[in-house]
Amino acid sequence: MNNTFLKVASGIFLILVVLAIIPWIGDLFAGKGSETTPSTNTSVNLDVFTENSVDRIAMKQKDAEEIVLEKFGEDWKIGADLVDKEKIAALFQAFATLEIREMVSKNEENFKKFGVTKDEGIRLAIREKNGKEQIFYAGNPGAIPQEFSFRKDGIKNTYSVTGTLRELLMKDATHWKKMEEKQEEAKKEGESEKK
Repeated sequence: MNNTFLKVASGIFLILVVLAIIPWIGDLFAGKGSETTPSTNTSVNLDVFTENSVDRIAMKQKDAEEIVLEKFGEDWKIGADLVDKEKIAALFQAFATLEIREMVSKNEENFKKFGVTKDEGIRLAIREKNGKEQIFYAGNPGAIPQEFSFRKDGIKNTYSVTGTLRELLMKDATHWKKMEEKQEEAKKEGESEKK
């Protein structure tokens, strides 16, 4: 073999190697090569739940009464009372903007550590119009504001997520009621106290 052939072959080989590495380097700098980069295709991705696809949402904190929001026609109700449209919109916005930071555990033995057991976690049950219900557990708050542990029932993976969802799940029934109805109840209570 002559030197010219070896130089040309080496040059072509080097160019092919560089071309093969360039996309990998781009992904590395974009964060796609990181193991802690969150995936939107996880069991706790809630942006698939919209006001048009869901007809019931139930929230239950430990040692508290379950709060059930149900859709009848175009209206959401909590018991016989109408739900405030802005509050239900905020809940669906919290579903859509829940940011999955990273998977923190693949082991169900760690559920208690993260506060996502069936007994300790804040239970969120979402029923779609097709009748399929999915259950999630919001757990302990994290180190940064609005961060908390979150998992789907039946799945061993626990995630660190951020968003306003946990705060909304901790609200009591009066938070969800339509404002006029709250004012009417307060007025009735005031009248009964005068008697």
